[in-house]
Amino acid sequence: MPLPDAIICGFPKCGTSRLSKSLSIVTNYFDNNGLGEEQFFTNWDMSENQLNSYMMNFRENCVNLSKDGAYVFFCGFMKKIRYVVDKYKKNIKIILCIRNPIQAYMSYVNHNKEHSSFDVNKGEYFANMKFFYYDYPFYIRNNVLSLFDTTNIYFVIQERLKNDFEKEFSKVLRFLGLQYDKSVNYLNDDNILTKKYHENISVKHDEFLRYNTLHLKYWINEFNEFLKNLLNICEPIIHNTKNILNDPLEEWDEITNYYKGMIK
Repeated sequence: MPLPDAIICGFPKCGTSRLSKSLSIVTNYFDNNGLGEEQFFTNWDMSENQLNSYMMNFRENCVNLSKDGAYVFFCGFMKKIRYVVDKYKKNIKIILCIRNPIQAYMSYVNHNKEHSSFDVNKGEYFANMKFFYYDYPFYIRNNVLSLFDTTNIYFVIQERLKNDFEKEFSKVLRFLGLQYDKSVNYLNDDNILTKKYHENISVKHDEFLRYNTLHLKYWINEFNEFLKNLLNICEPIIHNTKNILNDPLEEWDEITNYYKGMIK
């Protein structure tokens, strides 16, 4: 029975949902009955019955894709994927979406600010930032590079996907053994903001950044101090990510400098 050809394993708030929606147009995408996150390797007790049931979501003679943005955080989940790779001699590819961690965390804060249990003003956001969510180098080294060959890992830089969707999405398709078709609307989405996010013509870079940051100033106490601390945490992460990827990530420098300019 078939298995996924590729799994989008992370990172949250880095474009995993948008990428999976675009890829679902040309792949057999398992969305777990609309949940979006497959959650199989999170809950799998290693039984054959569970695995056989999971396999029924995929088809022969096509590219099978699934997503769970939390897999990358847990070595145990990634080891389960590796176990399946070895057991069935299946070359499952790993896709990781990343973006400037400052911007990613701004998105995370905005996403969670309506939750009563989440109060960014209490200070727990620093612990989350440092020890859990966007320490890319830690998770990439320990949970991905330690288990999978680099030829089977692809990093999607969200800023590049936004700035030149066709070019960057074509690279993802080639990684999956597919070709970009100009006649296909890969951004077929009724959400206007989602479309604008990808279309640099519609939203200029600075305008996009302001859309994601300025509103936070009005509800985060001591926003200036918040941003200083966030920069102190993120700059080493950015530096180490550049080294791991052997990529200057100049787009990230532009965003970082933007935030530095906001500090009074």
